[in-house]
Amino acid sequence: MVSYNVTNVWELIVLYLLVFVVLAFFSFGKSNLMRLIAHYFKFGYSDKKLKRLDRKWRDIQLFKIINGINVSGIKDVKMIQQGLIDGKLKTSDFFLTRFWGDITEPPCITKTMSAVLAGILYIIFACCIHNEQSAIVEDAIAIPYKNMMYHVYNDKVLLFSDNKTDKFYKAFSIADCKRLQNTFVTDTLPAIACNKLLQLNEEDSEWLSQEIKDNNSHRKTLLIISLVYFTSGLVILLSYTKFLYANKKVVEYKSSNKNHS
Repeated sequence: MVSYNVTNVWELIVLYLLVFVVLAFFSFGKSNLMRLIAHYFKFGYSDKKLKRLDRKWRDIQLFKIINGINVSGIKDVKMIQQGLIDGKLKTSDFFLTRFWGDITEPPCITKTMSAVLAGILYIIFACCIHNEQSAIVEDAIAIPYKNMMYHVYNDKVLLFSDNKTDKFYKAFSIADCKRLQNTFVTDTLPAIACNKLLQLNEEDSEWLSQEIKDNNSHRKTLLIISLVYFTSGLVILLSYTKFLYANKKVVEYKSSNKNHS
């Protein structure tokens, strides 16, 4: 009972931490979240100037949270809000742009190169990990033999040779191994693999089942990691492309406002 309660406590702690991280992310940082919480509980400044500045700050943060648009000043908030009202700017233009800083500031070449390089590296990592998991045969364990390889299943063996002069790929069931075991040449791959399969006792079968289970779990883990890396790479490239597009529109709209004023 004690261990169960301790486990529940840790689960609650992890849950609260995850909620805090998510809220901090959507409120553009831990300090912003803490200030919003303080405002909710009516904690505020007594100094009039600080109160006025705090109200402006809340307006900026509220705009950022509601629209998902990263800006730094109240003038930019008013300018973008007017653009949204006029239809010159669209909220969809700013989708996924919040990660890359102030939307009104043109990005430097270093940021652009870093973003593109990060996206490409993530995708390359994903491909490497995916290739690694693709080499793992599902529902079997791989056993090397000289320059060859055989995979043991619960009910069959799969033979594979990558020798440049002698490539082959064959499968033998338990029935095949029993029928052909006397015809195999000693110390050849078919003989070794079939002997391994036929000599499995109950204890070996339990070991094999556990090894296969672990192997499948490892394969699945690698697949998930590769998908996470690949998705992250695509999100980085897509979001930065969106940021460049939205930044260009905002800068042009801001410039046109100055020309008309």
